[in-house]
Amino acid sequence: MYKGKHPQANIKKGPLTLKNALDIGIKLGGILEKIHRKGLIYCDLKPENVIVCSDGSVKLVDLAGIMREGASIREFTKNYDRGAWNMGPRIADRNYNMFSLACIIIEMLEPQKFKKAAHISGLLSVVRSKYPPGFFNLINSALKGSIEFDVFYRNLISHSAQIKDKNPSPSADTILNIMLVCSVLFFIFTILLAAG
Repeated sequence: MYKGKHPQANIKKGPLTLKNALDIGIKLGGILEKIHRKGLIYCDLKPENVIVCSDGSVKLVDLAGIMREGASIREFTKNYDRGAWNMGPRIADRNYNMFSLACIIIEMLEPQKFKKAAHISGLLSVVRSKYPPGFFNLINSALKGSIEFDVFYRNLISHSAQIKDKNPSPSADTILNIMLVCSVLFFIFTILLAAG
């Protein structure tokens, strides 16, 4: 499904589809949710610390960035740190992870524009102009911290389920219609052969 060992390799090849970016984001969100249940926060969330295996599974590396919830963050990367964007405190909480995850999803979709963005409104304008309104609202809420991580994660799953693949497998109705057309054509062909 995904080539390479980590999203940064995929990002450098060009932007991912919304479906693929959400798939990675959901898997990453699931890992973060498990860490949160232990009262911990992964405070250096960035593409370099995420490995996407060839089977599509997602792994976190560099676990030195894990801290107790509520602690002051010492280790961070500017582009994924809400404090550097003036979007909240540099305190280890679930919404700190939500901000970083939203940034990673934007970077997977728009790698060049993410690197050039100087402020959050620049990132949000890209998302608003190119992606569905519901997705924009979700990313906007995540970056501004106006929802909780659990709500963000559930909504990522919901948005992913609503996105159709470019080449969806045919439905049962489509298959039946094709079989019916083939049967009618075979019947007509048989009659023409018998008459001739």
